Formats: sequence, C-alpha cells, structure tokens
Amino acid sequence: MRRKATVALVAIMVVFSLAGMAFAMHLITGEVIMAHPSTRILIIDAQGREVTFSVVEDAAMVLADLQSATKVVVSYEADGKLTAQSATKG
Repeated sequence: MRRKATVALVAIMVVFSLAGMAFAMHLITGEVIMAHPSTRILIIDAQGREVTFSVVEDAAMVLADLQSATKVVVSYEADGKLTAQSATKG
C-alpha cells in the first residue's frame, strides 16, 4: 500500500513539473506599436516582427503609461496565445 502511494505521488510530481515547463516564462524586447489598457492588448515590434499580447489584469495598469515607439521588455507565457505578465520600459 505504501509503495502504491509513493508511486502515485511521484507520478503527480512528474505531471506538475512537465506542466511547468510547458508554461515557462519568456522575455522579448521591442518597441510599442499600440497599448490599449481597456482591452488589455499590447502590440510590439520585435525586430521587424509584430507581436500581439493579451495582458493579465494585474499588469494592465502599465499599458496607460506606454507610448508608441517606447522600448519595452515583455515577460510572457506562450500557452496557445501570448499572455503578457509584465511590460517594463527598457
């Protein structure tokens, strides 16, 4: 019985660690094309490539301070769509 519980616990830990790798945080640097606080959308130009993020509610306040052509560093998750966790001037 104890062995089954240990095996189950190890299996659960493996699943959670694999899920963590799938939703790892990424960083990208670029220039703001558009920052729209009410819809929580951020679009940047990253080395000539337009990248669109939806922004988590906690980070949406920052969007009001971002002007077009401002250099930013965006911390995001790629989980089927790009979700920005933060955007800082840089």
